[in-house]
Amino acid sequence: MSIRALYEKLGIVVEEHGNLILLLAVGALLIALLGAQSIHFATGTDTFVDENSRIYQDYDHLFLEKFHTENIVLIVSSDDVTQPEVLKALDALERDVREIRNVRSVTGVVDYLKNANALLTGRHSVPEGDVNELLSFIPDEVLNAILPSEQTALILVEIPGDLTDDENEELVTDIKHTIRFAHLPPSTTITLTGDPAFHIDLSAQMSRSTGELLVLAALLMVVVLSIVFRYVRWYLLSLLMVLIGVVYTFGAMGITGVPMTMASMSIFPILIGLGIDYAIQFHNRIEEELARQENHKEAIYHTVGNVGPAVLIALTITILGFAALLTSDVPMIRDFGILGIMGVVLCYLTSMFVGVTVIYKLDARWVKRRMRQLREPPEQARRLIREELQKRAKASKWSTKLERALTRVTMETASRPLAVLSIALLLGCMGVYYDEHVEVQTDVQKYVPQDLKSLLDLKKMQSLMGGRQDELNLIVKGDVLDPTTLRWMYEFGEHEVQSQPNIHAAESIATLLASQNGGTLPSTKSEAERLADALPENVRNSYLSGELYAVINFNIGDAYKELGLPKLKTLSAQIEKDMAWMPPPPDVEATLTGNMYVFTVVLDALTSGRMEMTILGLVMIFLALLLIYRDWMKALVPVVPMIVVTGWSGGLMYIAGIPYTPLTGTMGALILGIGGEYTVLMMERYFEEREKGLAPFEALSETSVKIGRAILASGLTVLCGFSALIASPFPLQSNFGFVTVMDMVFVILATFIVFPPLIVTLDRMRTGEGPILRRMKEAMHA
Repeated sequence: MSIRALYEKLGIVVEEHGNLILLLAVGALLIALLGAQSIHFATGTDTFVDENSRIYQDYDHLFLEKFHTENIVLIVSSDDVTQPEVLKALDALERDVREIRNVRSVTGVVDYLKNANALLTGRHSVPEGDVNELLSFIPDEVLNAILPSEQTALILVEIPGDLTDDENEELVTDIKHTIRFAHLPPSTTITLTGDPAFHIDLSAQMSRSTGELLVLAALLMVVVLSIVFRYVRWYLLSLLMVLIGVVYTFGAMGITGVPMTMASMSIFPILIGLGIDYAIQFHNRIEEELARQENHKEAIYHTVGNVGPAVLIALTITILGFAALLTSDVPMIRDFGILGIMGVVLCYLTSMFVGVTVIYKLDARWVKRRMRQLREPPEQARRLIREELQKRAKASKWSTKLERALTRVTMETASRPLAVLSIALLLGCMGVYYDEHVEVQTDVQKYVPQDLKSLLDLKKMQSLMGGRQDELNLIVKGDVLDPTTLRWMYEFGEHEVQSQPNIHAAESIATLLASQNGGTLPSTKSEAERLADALPENVRNSYLSGELYAVINFNIGDAYKELGLPKLKTLSAQIEKDMAWMPPPPDVEATLTGNMYVFTVVLDALTSGRMEMTILGLVMIFLALLLIYRDWMKALVPVVPMIVVTGWSGGLMYIAGIPYTPLTGTMGALILGIGGEYTVLMMERYFEEREKGLAPFEALSETSVKIGRAILASGLTVLCGFSALIASPFPLQSNFGFVTVMDMVFVILATFIVFPPLIVTLDRMRTGEGPILRRMKEAMHA
């Protein structure tokens, strides 16, 4: 049984069991709505690094669990934070915050003043009078960190670095609640900031932004459909179908546990854009068949039988485009691909089963109403109704002008294959070359809205603390308090500071013990243990975990600003190279990890692997089409325009100065999915017309009229749907939206400018109708 015959049988199922299909659709919608309640937002490291990778294991199980802590910072502002009433209020607040679950320690100027007061007066309490003398007991580097000015003080709330998102949110909420009920002097205010608070606010903003973008995308599509798709009845029904498909995708997302990340939140406007095409193709064809067929049941069979397989092949290409993303090392890019695959499949099934069923039932009611209005004999009334439907498709001035324009463009380009294809391929090759010179955005803070209050508070905190102080962290595993190991840590740290200009300091348990011991490292393990026990617990735990794990922290300043990805990658590689040259003692291991190291690996994977993913997608699509059609020409024709558009896209990003990010790095896969779909649909209709006996140019003309209009309507609708991303407050998304919109323009241009000369030329060459082959034959017969 051929695939077309199989789909015609599906058409019979749609016609005979419409009520059951709609009932199942409603049930699935309710399940999806329940499943969507389980969607969780993820902004942590596990969205960037695979949990099963060695990098993540070192980072999560060594660095986060044993050494890494987070700080929630309370910025205290007052006329004079050293006044007794302010200090007493802060002392009471610190006591309350210490009682909150998961708070390890609370440190502020009050604690140091109380310690200094105990040394001077013997009373460990908040001083009553002038504190200038007491401030002199605090080391300058500490004082500058916790008391930047008389009007500002910082309270550091240390929390575990491996808390879940829910635990962090609960903790931040409890601290905010405590601050709200604190008895502060009238002129005193407290701002809560730090990475945990920033990520919580970021998740909330992501949730709001996703909803707003979906609404905006839908509104834009309503406007476009009202203009370019008005020649069919119920022209907004296509949008309703794709929105139902999106709800199904939300449900599948919650049920399967795929998280909402900065990348995956962008899939839904894109999904609306992709899904609307399936709905439009089915809607356009069923209207065409209803206007042509006397038996409306036959219209269903022909619609599902002809459009179903064509759109299925286009769907397969889209799936393969998204499948290329599954090879990425970055989890949130893989999640983006998974959601894309689930979404397009669900939108396809919704359009074919629910959409066609609804149109068929609406048509039946519409025909009955029109027959009553016409008051003609049944056969005469049906003929008049068919004529009315045929006239409706041609009545629109927009539709007529559009048909003429599409026909003119496709015929003109098809008649000049050498010039059109040469220019298109040349520009594509230039774009591929310049794509390698596109900048990569490495500062993740620039991915989010720059006016986000939590980000502004975070930057204020960093400014008060002397700027960003990023680190590369070296975990040492073994007998870390052995004098030989301590000496290696000390000397290796010193070597890196002296040899690497971008490493400003190296701190470890070895440097702390040397500082405690008058600048000399302990000579025995027992002496090292004694010195370590004398350190404050929170300080010791920051550098030492039991007797088997220690950490060397390399201070590299503001890594994003001073280094950038290339230099940061080089620096990490140099440290690892130096470890090979200056290895730790026997039975001791050292592993480079930490936030900056992990993000260096992630961003490098995002940027260096994008071309490989695109090439893989192209190969997969070509092989899939070759397997489906068993015809090299039909496999090649959809792929060439995609290659051209991929090059154009890279050239656009270079010219516009738009950097690569985790999202724009996925553009290759999207181009493959969308561009391949349009060219396959055009090719399917072209060969359908060729099978009717039309010559290549006649088949192309008929294709541009019958399906070109629907593809352009779909393309413009998709374009407007994607344009909603430009309005996103997230620069990560807005840049992605701009590039996507421009790429959609390129896809439409390639469909109507590159595809026509390509398919006509190859088709004529294969059948011997091309001018070159004709001259060869004439020469042979001469």
